[in-house]
Amino acid sequence: VLNEIFPELDALYGKSEQKPGVRYFEGKKGLGIVLKEILDEAKELICISSIQDLFDKLSEYYPQFTTHRIAQKIPIRIIARDSQKARDRQKMGPQELRVVKIINTDIPFKALIYIWNNKVAMMTLKEDFMIVVIESKDIALTHRALFEWLWNK
Repeated sequence: VLNEIFPELDALYGKSEQKPGVRYFEGKKGLGIVLKEILDEAKELICISSIQDLFDKLSEYYPQFTTHRIAQKIPIRIIARDSQKARDRQKMGPQELRVVKIINTDIPFKALIYIWNNKVAMMTLKEDFMIVVIESKDIALTHRALFEWLWNK
C-alpha cells in the first residue's frame, strides 16, 4: 500500500527548495496588511486593474496609499481598463510617479494584480476583499513578462 501512495505523497511535498510562499488575506484588514507590505518592500510597482472599480470599492485606502508611495519614491506603471477615472489618473501620472496605459476592452476586470520584487498580489474588488500573495521569483517573472507583453502591444 505504501508503495502505491508514496509517489503521490512525494509529488505533494515535492523536493523543490524554492517552493512559492502563498498567503491568503480577507477583508479590509487584510488589504491594509498587503498595502503596507508593498510600501515597505517595493522599489517599483506594476499593476493591472480597473481603476474605476478600484476607486468605487477602495476609495478610502488609495489616496493615503498613493501619498505614501510618492513619499517613498515608488514609481508605478498601470495597465487599466478605459474609464474616466483611468484617464484622470493618466493625466495626473507624472506628478504622482505613475504611468497609465489604457486599454479598450469589453472584458471586465474584477480583480487587481500588483507585482513587485518577487511577489504577486491578486485581489478581488468585491466587498469581502480576498487577497492572495505569492512569493516566487519564477511566478513574479512570469507575471512581469505578461505585463510587459501587454504594455508593449
